[in-house]
Amino acid sequence: MSLSFYTLKDLSNLAKGEKLLVILSLHGLIIEKAGEYEPIRKEFDLDSFPHIWKGKGTKSLDCTFIFKGKKEISFSGMVSWNLNIHPSSKYFNVIGLWLNIPKKYDLGKLIRLGDDMFIWAEAVYGYITEESINLSHTQIQKDGFTVSLGNLYRGISGLMWVNYFGTPYLQENDFHLPADHTPVGHGAKIVLTDAPDDERLSDLNFRKTITDKIGADWFFQFEKIENGVGFLAKNCQQFKKTEKRDKGYQYSVDKIPCFDNSEITIKS
Repeated sequence: MSLSFYTLKDLSNLAKGEKLLVILSLHGLIIEKAGEYEPIRKEFDLDSFPHIWKGKGTKSLDCTFIFKGKKEISFSGMVSWNLNIHPSSKYFNVIGLWLNIPKKYDLGKLIRLGDDMFIWAEAVYGYITEESINLSHTQIQKDGFTVSLGNLYRGISGLMWVNYFGTPYLQENDFHLPADHTPVGHGAKIVLTDAPDDERLSDLNFRKTITDKIGADWFFQFEKIENGVGFLAKNCQQFKKTEKRDKGYQYSVDKIPCFDNSEITIKS
């Protein structure tokens, strides 16, 4: 299982990192090894944590905290944050967690972990998904080119099993949450099916019935996905093609919320 969260909040405070350790521990995720780079070989201890989390550099601060453990269940994770970046940067601080859960694992517990991480990060967006059907890995095939989706500044890749939407989306008048959504902290979540391996999650038409209710223009939507490559409708007007200097192509959806990155950008 994969949990991912995207935030524009300043994560540099050591107390913020320590709170994450508490959340993980409360959910039975005991970190055994950690570091700033792969491969992770050093045993984790609290004394070494401030050195990793405090960031490096002078003008532009950044942190990469990579960790793993396997006492209760096998897991790995990463927190990557930046501070004092340029205001025009299309950057999010990112939290990722990957778990090998047993078949009888309490899915409610998994969702509660997602809730806690979403609230902790004050994330603008997040999701929980089976990694094999993680739409964020999808590339676009159109006009003979294959390009990556990019990040949220170009649109949401598509609905996952559990979906978290923060304030920027909820403030948009034409972003419509389904009636069965659940408030979570500063945002809301949508759970598509009872189980993350429900066969309906592999059906693009099933997901489309829900994205259409929310607002199709917020999402990348595909006619089909084959071997990780998504094919857009031939007459699709939703996506804008921009020729770059290297003659490559970029695609973005029509609607992007107003993201406030002021907490992590250079102060004038």
